[in-house]
Amino acid sequence: GSVSSATIRVSTVPAKARNCNDAKAPRRVRGMTKPVIGITLDSEDPGSYSNMPWYALRQNYADAVVEAGGIPLPLPHEPDQAEDYLDIIDGLVIKIDSYATRAVLDFTQKFPRWAVAYKFAAIETTTLLTDVIWQVGRTGKLTPSAELTPVDIGGVTVSRATLNNFGDIARKKLKKNARVFIRRSGDVIPEILGVAEYLPESEDIEQPSHCPACGFALTERGAHIFCDNMLFCRPQLTRAIAHFASRDAMNIETFSGKTAETLFDNLNISNVSDLYYLDYNKVKDLPRFGEKKADTLRAALEQSKTRP
Repeated sequence: GSVSSATIRVSTVPAKARNCNDAKAPRRVRGMTKPVIGITLDSEDPGSYSNMPWYALRQNYADAVVEAGGIPLPLPHEPDQAEDYLDIIDGLVIKIDSYATRAVLDFTQKFPRWAVAYKFAAIETTTLLTDVIWQVGRTGKLTPSAELTPVDIGGVTVSRATLNNFGDIARKKLKKNARVFIRRSGDVIPEILGVAEYLPESEDIEQPSHCPACGFALTERGAHIFCDNMLFCRPQLTRAIAHFASRDAMNIETFSGKTAETLFDNLNISNVSDLYYLDYNKVKDLPRFGEKKADTLRAALEQSKTRP
């Protein structure tokens, strides 16, 4: 049957709640969800869905609405209404309800042929780029981070956005104290798109020549700049220790980047081998530590010795 003669079923509740007939109206959920528009062919009985409180049955696509709080469904031709949803969403999934039809359509190697996703355009706004901070990573690579005047984008307050490298800054012609376009890429990661307006106080962003953490001369390799002072650069050393202790490596419980920084600053722990020679009488007196946390760290480090 054609879509125009089919019955449309709409839901915006999380998948786990869709079969709960006695549940109340959907609450705002954390994270992204996609409402489901089910297409029920005329040969099926649409009455079986009538007792589900979040479903509204309509005879054509344009009239399909969500009857949760009387808020209309933003259909694909009305993406600007997405912010009116009770749930935080970033698109729609359209499915054929008939399991018999699904069996006929079958799957490709990766996707079902009986479903299609529609993504809303990302919400864009403008804010002021106040500064650019260069962060040193575990490998010595410097990554610029844009400091922004806090702005709300889709219910999330954004005050910082990562830039790829200095070439990204130059390509977008960014300047400090300039108003910039920003969006959340994929409705998750803040992304600066370009300049909206230069202000009288706008100033150029300079590429650093020395490491902001240790003062070592930087080297340029490809599109990125690096600090090669791997023996004495604090961010490189602490992040290398934190990486060693991470879940994907030695999985030392309770150990974080803050722990690595505290041990480095107070006990001069600059190498992963130093972790196994800690003086726990000194550890328990460190900031944000105590006897219980020191004992927990000791036990976690002992446990890590048994890992292959």
